Amino acid sequence: MKNLIVCFLFFLVFSSFSFGLYKVPSPNPLPTKEVRFDSYLKDSGSLVAEETLTFQKQETKKGSFLVLNSKIKTKDKDGKYFYSTNQANYLIEDGALSSASQTTKIDKESASYQDLSLKFDWAKNKAVFSKKDYVANENSSKTIKLTPKTMTARGSTFYLQHMIANKIKKDQIKMIVPNGATYDMNVSINFSPKVLKVSGKMISCYKVSMKPNIGFLSMALPEMTFWFAEEAPYSFIRYEGLERGPGSPEIIQEIVNL
Repeated sequence: MKNLIVCFLFFLVFSSFSFGLYKVPSPNPLPTKEVRFDSYLKDSGSLVAEETLTFQKQETKKGSFLVLNSKIKTKDKDGKYFYSTNQANYLIEDGALSSASQTTKIDKESASYQDLSLKFDWAKNKAVFSKKDYVANENSSKTIKLTPKTMTARGSTFYLQHMIANKIKKDQIKMIVPNGATYDMNVSINFSPKVLKVSGKMISCYKVSMKPNIGFLSMALPEMTFWFAEEAPYSFIRYEGLERGPGSPEIIQEIVNL
């Protein structure tokens, strides 16, 4: 149980590797602004992670793509830092986005830690997940069966924005976690807005709750809470919850350049 919870929360800390979804309506216009997020301990306000995310449209022989690049600096419990770089490619087709491929490289201080990749084949409803673990000196790969609602934490942003735009209160998605496993997740949206103070500004937001659906064990798992702006394009504003798992401190991750 504890390992499962850690797996979910670990995914938030390394959320650069998290961009899967299929034929979700594309934002119009496409995002172009660089976005920055900070994560800090709720009690003390100590900074534990910083992320920069950029967007770019690219035209290739295989079609049009929305390319997302992110860099994350995360402080580990031993005081050392993880540095993660990620590139995710979305195919733009008929006004919708579908994940095509993504790669992530994680270093701990100056040493290589992990290389991760996902390659999506929606025609065959599968994705290939690969991992190179430099600490354990191991290479592994696995095939993931896909459904149209298979995605990862950050990739769910576009889908949750779609739910908000269409006033969908509840749904179920399948989430890919860092080891390539997938879990059913229940999603619910509270459409009674709440005003949050973020980066010195007051932002009216909708609350999105997400929780694993694994039978009676679900009761012991923490709920993940996300906040999205009430106004279109319903930007992701804040995450609140545990940092890693039972006994770990609560953190807040929020946008810093509104």
